[in-house]
Amino acid sequence: MVLVHDKLQSESYEGYFLSLGLSDLNKVQNKDNFPTFDWRSEILNSERYCYKLVVEGNNDIQALVSYSMDEGFLTIHYLEKNNMNTHPIALSITGPVLSFVSHESEYLGNEGFVVILIKKSPRIIRHYERYGALYIGKNRMIIDDVAAKELIALYYG
Repeated sequence: MVLVHDKLQSESYEGYFLSLGLSDLNKVQNKDNFPTFDWRSEILNSERYCYKLVVEGNNDIQALVSYSMDEGFLTIHYLEKNNMNTHPIALSITGPVLSFVSHESEYLGNEGFVVILIKKSPRIIRHYERYGALYIGKNRMIIDDVAAKELIALYYG
């Protein structure tokens, strides 16, 4: 269970990461909800691990993440929030997703290290920096062991 807060930090919800499967595609391929990435290809890629974030009492998929295992770290290829979470009073999604992947990395013995593949944009870089990620060049950011522990403590309690 991971804590998911609204953007105003006034309410918290219990969130769960569940494996994303082909049976979820009817919800995911709706371009109103998840317009950016081809999740079918991600699910079918045997080197990728795909998960969906859901919150207690709500059947809507709040966010999606795809990552792969590398030597000593996990690499996030795609992270996408449901368009309904773009509003000012919606759920804050990035922290719980990054904490989940950091937690998985720690569980696998990688001390929480995570690489995030990004489109180089000052706005995106600033966004991930709020969660302790550092830009390391070549469209990559890293969550080190210290930032991972902070994310895990904050969202997993």
